[in-house]
Amino acid sequence: MSFTITASNLVGAVRLKRENPAAALKKARELQHEQHWDIKIAESDDEAALTETDFARRYQLE
Repeated sequence: MSFTITASNLVGAVRLKRENPAAALKKARELQHEQHWDIKIAESDDEAALTETDFARRYQLE
């Protein structure tokens, strides 16, 4: 299963993939610290994307 992280910054949009929930959440938090915004994580392209907080809660991550 892979997870897609999307975010925006002044240059444009980024779309990244990670193989597990912990790695996806880690990358989302790194993007936030790098001044990205509108950060969302989705389990698949068909699934609705979640915010970092909702994603962490859903997968019971801190």
